[in-house]
Amino acid sequence: MVRNPKGRHNREFIDQFERINVALSRARCMLIIVGAQDFLSKTSIDLPDINGHKELDIKIYKEIIKTIQMKGRILQAEDIIGEEKNDK
Repeated sequence: MVRNPKGRHNREFIDQFERINVALSRARCMLIIVGAQDFLSKTSIDLPDINGHKELDIKIYKEIIKTIQMKGRILQAEDIIGEEKNDK
């Protein structure tokens, strides 16, 4: 489990395009991605162009989410763990 407090984000890990490439290219049968969809879809990543010179500012997670919506399935936490019950 990870926290996602508003206004406090450590983006070092998700900003590295090399990690995105490795994470998405290693899956053999199934790929499960867990993350804060709203936050990730707004996150821009600096990607090098094809020659490796100029960096392009792209919302790559937004594009990944769009592709998953078209070809896969996005589940919300409630879909997996059910509705939170308040037994007080």
